[in-house]
Amino acid sequence: MGSTMRRFSQFAAALAVCVFCISDATAEDKPITNFPADTSWGQIVAHKTALHLNVKKIPENRKVSFPRLNNRMKSLRLSGQTEKASKLKFKPELTTWEVTLPADMPADAQPVIIFQTIEPIELATKPHVVKQAKDQSVTLPAHYVITHGKLLRYEPQPHKNTLGYWANAEDWAEWHVGITQPTEFQVEILQGCGKGQGGSTVEIEIAGSKCQFEIEDTGHFQNFKARKVGTVRVVKPGDFPLKIRTIKKAKVAACDIRQIRLLPIKK
Repeated sequence: MGSTMRRFSQFAAALAVCVFCISDATAEDKPITNFPADTSWGQIVAHKTALHLNVKKIPENRKVSFPRLNNRMKSLRLSGQTEKASKLKFKPELTTWEVTLPADMPADAQPVIIFQTIEPIELATKPHVVKQAKDQSVTLPAHYVITHGKLLRYEPQPHKNTLGYWANAEDWAEWHVGITQPTEFQVEILQGCGKGQGGSTVEIEIAGSKCQFEIEDTGHFQNFKARKVGTVRVVKPGDFPLKIRTIKKAKVAACDIRQIRLLPIKK
């Protein structure tokens, strides 16, 4: 009996090691075949909720870029390392996302960067239409936003997950909304604003209906506060862009927005 238990313990330990070894390969799903794969630095292999950036040649500036996604970031690391040990730097650009490799990594190394997402991988090449829920509400998360302009962009990092970089007053953004039950909505935003940066006037428009409101100072751009800021009305079903723009930028930046909700007004 003792020898049997020892053999079972050894088998369990070996199995645990094996599972750990294949975890980087995301064996539970198949690679996405229609994702743009070949790059100047190597190849991208897209799995259900992860991109594997197979770096064959480290660029001189050590920056590896890939197309922007309609996804929140869960983690970023080198294969075989923890996120903290990987020492990777991340920056979202307007249409691409950028990872900077550590300065001490040998120039001839061929690392695999694992960018893990919360939602299934979705390229931000066309508008994602957010459908109205059964209770008539609409929830617009930041990761489905489309931005226009020089600076405004989606920031997918876990501590941000926001529409940010709103320092150019001419920049604007939109979500695409599928309305099946037209009604009047109360507009709720989840906004953050740095200390001393409040006071900008922002306008939301959908289907020709508009509401304007003033941004509130929340003490930090990632200190988000839910606020009901006005009403809009949609009079017929269809797919509509919900546009948000600054009417007046008070200080250095307008605000960060993590989410917008359209809540049906019950009468």
